[in-house]
Amino acid sequence: MSDHSRAQVARGVSPDRRRRILDAALDCFREQGIAATTIDDIRRRSGASVGSIYHHFGGRDGVVAAACAEPLETYVAGFLDALGTEEGPEAGIVTVVRFHLKRVRATPLLSEIILAASLAGRGDSAEKSGEMSALLRPHFTELGVGVRRWLGRQVEAGTLRPLPRDLQGALLMGPLFELTRLQLSGRVRASDSAIASQIGTAIWRALANRSDALGRAGRI
Repeated sequence: MSDHSRAQVARGVSPDRRRRILDAALDCFREQGIAATTIDDIRRRSGASVGSIYHHFGGRDGVVAAACAEPLETYVAGFLDALGTEEGPEAGIVTVVRFHLKRVRATPLLSEIILAASLAGRGDSAEKSGEMSALLRPHFTELGVGVRRWLGRQVEAGTLRPLPRDLQGALLMGPLFELTRLQLSGRVRASDSAIASQIGTAIWRALANRSDALGRAGRI
């Protein structure tokens, strides 16, 4: 038994029961979406009492954060690995787009997590998406820090233009958020390979030093 499991047992927390609640929550999220899932939905699906859910997670917000953490952690780690490919920054951007498309197709829940975070604070979506964004903020902070560091290294190396950091981040991440929205609505028709090549190249040309971008474009 791990130290974490022993600590859970010592606190009266059953790892099996906790896992059952999480699995039930994930099933509900997949079927009806995160925002529409209530604690009563999770209670009925898991067979656990409301008291048990509060005991393990502190309430619905804790269930959401725990259930979404694992796919988001995997996404953030894979994203930063793809961006840092040894093949160079242009290949890194294309690889990131390909990775993003693959992950959100394989994990529809991840699409909703990313979209909710990207919409936080906007119009009618503010309340629902802002709540989830706050719960998962540490993971998105890790992603943002990693992306900013990568962008900074590329600017220092002279491969990217020294644009304002927020603008750089928007040029890199904005198209990925829009792709996520389109995928959720079923409006993406092109293959992942074609999208990664076209969107990745467009992002690269927007960020790259003009002479480098034009030189590479001329060799394509």
